[in-house]
Amino acid sequence: MTEIRAFTDIGIEKFRKYLSEMKSSERIIIDDELLFDDNITYVVSAEVEIKPSMFYSKMEAAEYLFEIIQKINIEEKFYNIGLWSWLAAYYFDSVCPQTVQGQRKIGNEYRYILAKKREYRRFHRHLLAGPVRIYAYHGSNAKILLYGPLDKFGDFSEQITSRPDVVTNKGLINALNILYWDEENERPKRGAAPNKKKPGTLRRFVVDMVGQFDMNYDLYSMSGKEILNLLPSEFDKFKFN
Repeated sequence: MTEIRAFTDIGIEKFRKYLSEMKSSERIIIDDELLFDDNITYVVSAEVEIKPSMFYSKMEAAEYLFEIIQKINIEEKFYNIGLWSWLAAYYFDSVCPQTVQGQRKIGNEYRYILAKKREYRRFHRHLLAGPVRIYAYHGSNAKILLYGPLDKFGDFSEQITSRPDVVTNKGLINALNILYWDEENERPKRGAAPNKKKPGTLRRFVVDMVGQFDMNYDLYSMSGKEILNLLPSEFDKFKFN
């Protein structure tokens, strides 16, 4: 078990340098020098500890870290750049796993170093802070958004988390679960999120239906089932399958 820490501004810059070195294959691992140096990190709470883990899904990481975050006292805990950047470094094998060749595919910096709150298009893409905020808001109903590997956004995450009017609406997220979640196989239904906007699919729902309904209905006051009752027949193949 490890005391949970956060990066100082200098620590964030050093983590940024690590990422650059990993991208150019000069470095492979995150070492203790970065994670536990008292000159660039600080203990957030001596009473709260975390365990080293390998998270295999966004939901697994969100459930565990949400419980941890609830216990600590730090300013703007869901938006604290030093905290979430340190957590990404601590769980780096989960957010950026090594390939079978032992290499790492380093993505955009905002996947690991939390962007500022006002940078919404980047802010929600942090691979740990994003899923935990979604779980904090929706709980187990977030399963359709948090399905799949932690290091990949996934179709549902990509389409929904970038739209504040959708991701913050509990009725809409409930409707998406009813419509597109396969309970038996514990995954989104096949064909629910193709690359193209086809009838009855996620893109059609989010891009077209939500905008139309929002002009005539108070979607925030409606349940998932009430929203589903507004959908045209093109969605029946998912609604009744």
